[in-house]
Amino acid sequence: MLGRVLSFSDPVIIKLLQESFIPVVGDDWYHRRRKDDVGKFFRSVVDQTWKAGDWESQGGGGNNRQGIYCFTPSGKMLTEMKNVGGMPREVEGILRRALRTWNELPEADRRPGAIAIPEPSLDPDYHRPVPPGALVLREYSRGLKRDAAGTLAVDDFTFQNTPVWAQRDRAWVLEAEWKSMIPATAIAGDVVELPKPLVQRLIRYHFVEALRGEAGSWAPEHIRTAALKLTVASATDVELRLRLDGSVKLATSDGKVGLEGTLAGDLRVDRTRQAFTRFDAVLVADCWGALNPHNGNSREGRNPVGFSFELGTGAEVDRVPPQWSRLLQPYLKP
Repeated sequence: MLGRVLSFSDPVIIKLLQESFIPVVGDDWYHRRRKDDVGKFFRSVVDQTWKAGDWESQGGGGNNRQGIYCFTPSGKMLTEMKNVGGMPREVEGILRRALRTWNELPEADRRPGAIAIPEPSLDPDYHRPVPPGALVLREYSRGLKRDAAGTLAVDDFTFQNTPVWAQRDRAWVLEAEWKSMIPATAIAGDVVELPKPLVQRLIRYHFVEALRGEAGSWAPEHIRTAALKLTVASATDVELRLRLDGSVKLATSDGKVGLEGTLAGDLRVDRTRQAFTRFDAVLVADCWGALNPHNGNSREGRNPVGFSFELGTGAEVDRVPPQWSRLLQPYLKP
């Protein structure tokens, strides 16, 4: 993902995409496995490239099909498929060649409405809608550094000449979980029990340093200490304010990978609607090592990382599933 930042933040490429393409982003992990209309269409496009075939190995997922594809609404490839997201001028060349091929097609194939697209079937094993009634938290993580006085600042480091900016994910708070966090009666100082599945979900799947690639996940035995506390800060007839405090220490058995930090949060509830209006939380943690064996890159030594969470607004981006919801049941019931 880091390499693609270079291309898809390039002003020339942005202009090309806005004026001449309909950009679509998909997760290859899902698309190469799903047995539905979306998966069939994806296969039909890929099978026109050098990545054709081998759909059934590796647990039914086949080899990865990561790359940039330019195709018509009917699924006809317009240029070769390449995985060159970190090379802006190469990506620009692919787009321009695809556009030339498109313009050479018969006008009947290019006119609006030339292809009727019915409502697709969706494979329930690989379709990840937001669970009914769940809250979506937007997660951001960013590499930090400390100066000689210990003051934190953004660390603008690079990886393979690519700037490492904020990484994003989403976290789900299930309906039963957030409802249990709204007490019927409350006064300042009351302690509200945090749902254990939510605590485990956040710790194991979201308190993970993943600045340079896909995140790993913590196993239950990696949790050395975890003390999270939710306290009523104030309560009126209109609004309930909750304060989240805590600390966490995680480490693999050999100690080579770990995370240690403190958490603070400000949660607010509209008591007339019995609904959360704010769910802000920040974790600042020292991290070391790389948890994902397929992403064995991390800054040398112990380095601070900032994690922040905020309540989603229901925008399209909030429909993107959490990274670790690929393994749905372990994610929902950690």
